[in-house]
Amino acid sequence: MITWMGYADEVGENTYAANDTTKLVCTPGMAGGERHHTELLYPIGGTIASLMRTQGFYQFAEDGLKDPFEHAFGCTLWEFLTTSEEHKAAFDLYMAARRPASQKSWFEVYPAAQRLIEMSMLKESDVLLVDVGGGLGHEVVGFKKAFPEAEGKMILQDLPATLESVKLPSGIDAMGHDFFQPQPVKGARIYFLRQIMHDWMDSKCRTILQELVAAMDSDSRLLIDDYVMPATGAEFRPIHMDICMMLYLRAIERTRSQWVALLESVGLEIVEIFTPTNGFESVIEAKLAV
Repeated sequence: MITWMGYADEVGENTYAANDTTKLVCTPGMAGGERHHTELLYPIGGTIASLMRTQGFYQFAEDGLKDPFEHAFGCTLWEFLTTSEEHKAAFDLYMAARRPASQKSWFEVYPAAQRLIEMSMLKESDVLLVDVGGGLGHEVVGFKKAFPEAEGKMILQDLPATLESVKLPSGIDAMGHDFFQPQPVKGARIYFLRQIMHDWMDSKCRTILQELVAAMDSDSRLLIDDYVMPATGAEFRPIHMDICMMLYLRAIERTRSQWVALLESVGLEIVEIFTPTNGFESVIEAKLAV
């Protein structure tokens, strides 16, 4: 079973070898992920039947209706994480580690090097990149390492409780921010969202996006690092994530047409969608609609 699932390679009779997945799941971040899923997801599954017998099961349970997590634990996932330091720490480590060795970084899927060349000259006070809801900063730090000479400021935004444990290299500033509130950084060249949208139903996503739209100018680009589900023939990983989002957060992994509709509803238009060949997340580039 372990080799069938790809956690190790079978190299002979009763002989097994570690592979990239083995090494990944042994890291602190993926250990945190195992705790997150086993201790939280299993109780949700055990209470689905009672949820269906009482209020019914709704993927987009609006206010007043409970999602499966809330039915099982008596609070939302986000509320739960504010009350459990151990689970919050495991969750943050998991979010920082959820990129297998075979998966390209977003700035490799997206032609970041070419886009940086195409950008007009930035002044020292200009902001190049805002990593919105960026957790412990793994994505913005990776971008900074890949492009150390890039001009302009880089900012990591998340809730103050998350940023308490963050240590950032020179050139990246931390800023406490709730992405449901007005975006304080105006006119940045790039606003980056990694796996934020898939945590929320459309109505909540529109609020997040509207705050970003209000801060963007004609040179700004919104980059969304998230799954773009095919209309048919989806692979296992995004299907698995789609079900998890429904159970944890009354949310969804979206198809291209769903992304188009969501972004157009707040005054954005898609420039291009960059999709890797291995079934992982795409990068959606969007700008203010003309």
